[in-house]
Amino acid sequence: MTLRSAAPVPFDALPNPRGGAVRPAELALAEALLAFEQHTGCTTALVRASHALRSAGWLSATRFADVLVRLSPLAAGDPSEAEHVRPAFGAALRDFRAALERHNLRELACSPTLFSHYRELCADLGEHTAASPVAFEDLALTARPVPPVSFHAQSAEQLAHLRARYERALLPVLRSQPDTGSVAARAATNAALDELDAVFTELAGPDPYDFWRLAKACARALRVSGRAAGEPDSRRFYARCNLALADHARGIERAQRSLVRATLALLWRDYALFGAAAEDADQVEVLHDYGLTVDWHVAGTQASEMLWEAGAVEAQSFSART
Repeated sequence: MTLRSAAPVPFDALPNPRGGAVRPAELALAEALLAFEQHTGCTTALVRASHALRSAGWLSATRFADVLVRLSPLAAGDPSEAEHVRPAFGAALRDFRAALERHNLRELACSPTLFSHYRELCADLGEHTAASPVAFEDLALTARPVPPVSFHAQSAEQLAHLRARYERALLPVLRSQPDTGSVAARAATNAALDELDAVFTELAGPDPYDFWRLAKACARALRVSGRAAGEPDSRRFYARCNLALADHARGIERAQRSLVRATLALLWRDYALFGAAAEDADQVEVLHDYGLTVDWHVAGTQASEMLWEAGAVEAQSFSART
């Protein structure tokens, strides 16, 4: 039996020629894809892939494989059901197989492309089960413990003042659109973001597990990536921080666990995919405190980025031949 290679697809991160590989999972996914394209059962091969990934400790990838396993009978079942499920299932299987072969473990956890597939697959399952909605952090931080995170004690007067400042600056950010609007509108949004950053700085305490320290790092990462204005995830982050500030003002001592996980995943996302530069050291330190790692990667120009990728692909090809 000849297993065809996956077709080229766009990805969210560079390949990692020195990264780990789970060959049994790669082979099982290739077999599953071939079976799917030939309209035969692919569940057994997907189960083997899931077991191999779980044994290797690749837990986010295991979670993705598990949802493929659960949906595979529907994708190969009654034609009226399969016609609806097969396109999404096939696209997810192809992209997942290709991503696994890139040996970039962080991409498998944080890829927006894979998460989009995962959310769609879970929605298809939800039509037949009592599945609950999924969030990005459900996939990115699978099985990762997150410590309790506290609010740094401040006076009621100071908190009331900071909350008023935060709420004044929040509205322009929530109304912003990515890369649209007049120069004046963009300037107003940037000024509002500066004010939110300043409030985070005044709220942050010295504890490594202080929520406002984490929120400050996340806000900085969003601005570095150009995602702070107009994107749904960013708007949700800033709005939820306003609710957290209200909790803080009411004397609640710890941040909600779901908020902490969402903020941590958002902070990690772009650094996991594209690496960090020297000026990102403060944000990387926060990630390290939570047990998350990144690569240090600086690309001064687009040309250097292309050279880095070409070298990585060449190294990967050499590794496959040896």
